[in-house]
Amino acid sequence: MGLIGGLPGEVEARHRARTPCRRLSPTSAGEGPAIKATPADQQQLLELQAIDTALDQLRHRRSHLPEQADLAAIAPEGFDAVVEATGALAVFERSIQLTRTGGTVLVYGLAPEDGIANVKPYEIFSRELTIKGS
Repeated sequence: MGLIGGLPGEVEARHRARTPCRRLSPTSAGEGPAIKATPADQQQLLELQAIDTALDQLRHRRSHLPEQADLAAIAPEGFDAVVEATGALAVFERSIQLTRTGGTVLVYGLAPEDGIANVKPYEIFSRELTIKGS
């Protein structure tokens, strides 16, 4: 996947930050939802579609890893403590999912300074998770 240069969340955030939104005008009435677009805009839309497809495939693969079944069998309620030592944002996100209610996530990995993880604060609150960093 040479199209994707990082993790899905990072790629999506970078793509949205650098791609300006353009309004495309619908064609004349009666032709339905067709859109007039310049060839350059059409090419950009095709490239965006390819990136979105690649992101969807990565999300699917990440959520259906065979190791997840093994981990669920070992600790069906989750682990008391999960150590994230890679710095990969996807691993940090997954570490929260693997931690039992009332458990602790230890974050030791060096993530990118501008990295943004997709974490739901309400999940941390409702599951009474503790997140500690070093």
